[in-house]
Amino acid sequence: GNGSTIGNVVIPDGVTKVGYDAFSYVDGLQDIVLPDSVITIERNAFAHMPDLRSVRIPASLGSDDATVISPFEGSVGIESVAFGEGIVSLPDTLFDGAGITELHIPDTVTSIGSQVFTCSNDDETGAGIGDLYLPASVAFIDESNTLDGVTVHCVKNSVVCQFTEARGYTCVHDMTHEHEYGDW
Repeated sequence: GNGSTIGNVVIPDGVTKVGYDAFSYVDGLQDIVLPDSVITIERNAFAHMPDLRSVRIPASLGSDDATVISPFEGSVGIESVAFGEGIVSLPDTLFDGAGITELHIPDTVTSIGSQVFTCSNDDETGAGIGDLYLPASVAFIDESNTLDGVTVHCVKNSVVCQFTEARGYTCVHDMTHEHEYGDW
């Protein structure tokens, strides 16, 4: 329940849904590992968690039948996000309202849904992304995504490069097709 303290959570394989407010406002929880069976994460499942530092997003959330509603809103101390191998898209609102230091999108991702990123300069909650690495594999990024205050790392002339530059966001061309991930 709310206000309780636990260490790390590994959601067991076979679980398909994480419910509304499931872990919201839980203190002391630093790591969440979601199995590849999860296809639904209800609103605020992992919201306002002050100690959350790392998350594993399963490839199953990139499937067409996945549903995600702002699961990490108000969790603003996330330092690392790992993705399940072969994830092809980021579902709507996946990182809406989250605060992430550095986010590397894998080069298997070809599509980014609506409001996956909702970063604004006037957000006083601590939400936003410091450095966002977007590979050239992304062929579609929904126009509802906002990247104010984010340093976007991308391949020059890629779809995401054109998206960021057209909107006046900070864009650094320090990625190549051969070396997508940086040193991590």
